[in-house]
Amino acid sequence: MTAILTIIAISVHAIFVFKREILLDKKKFIALVAVSLVLVGLCYLAKGFEIKIRNVEMLTIPFFALIVFLLMSTVYRMIFNKDAEDSFHSMDIRLMKDGIFNALFWLVGLLLPVYIAFEII
Repeated sequence: MTAILTIIAISVHAIFVFKREILLDKKKFIALVAVSLVLVGLCYLAKGFEIKIRNVEMLTIPFFALIVFLLMSTVYRMIFNKDAEDSFHSMDIRLMKDGIFNALFWLVGLLLPVYIAFEII
């Protein structure tokens, strides 16, 4: 069960790596938020009915990762007037700011939701 919860928890980052356009499209992003809210609801239902599932808090991580992505991409758009590109494969020094955005999302977008899920909730 923990493996399934881990896959669900890193789903936003998998989309970020393989199909970033989904996160940048408003309709698809809203659909992802809706699905992640259902997962958050399932987490609270499991806790409310005292169902013992180890690491059930991992169901809340995709929602918080989406919020972090939304905040970070909004700030990036405000500063650079464009969306961040996947710059790993290009090795173009002009895309360094995109690489910094990507690295920050991996750090902040994964560590902060995990901290919120396991320490605050």
